[in-house]
Amino acid sequence: MTSLLITIIFKSDLNNKVVNEISNSDFVFVLSVVFAPIIETFIFFKLTLMGLDYFKKNEFVGRYKVYLFVLISSLLFSVNHCYNVSYLISAFISGVLYSLIYYKSFIKKNYPFIGTVIIHSLYNLFVFCYKL
Repeated sequence: MTSLLITIIFKSDLNNKVVNEISNSDFVFVLSVVFAPIIETFIFFKLTLMGLDYFKKNEFVGRYKVYLFVLISSLLFSVNHCYNVSYLISAFISGVLYSLIYYKSFIKKNYPFIGTVIIHSLYNLFVFCYKL
């Protein structure tokens, strides 16, 4: 899904000449460590919280906003990483951690988007280096 969004954003096919000139591992590195955390944080955490804020007048949403945010954003995040069952579960757990970090930073007004992107990028960097 993230690859599709990047293709749409940069109006380029993933098989175009620019991408072919870059080595595959360099492209995967930039995609997974730079672009994916930004796009995924925006879609799965920022937009989810904005959506719940839109429905905050609803008594159920208002009362359980934190729980709904963590559950919905983590589910969406894990479905986006649905490569196999074990990866789905680990992505859900990561989604829970990212959503809690995002929400706590949001409440304290400590740049939740940037903090979550940095932590997600560092995790992806670790995984990328580990797979080498």
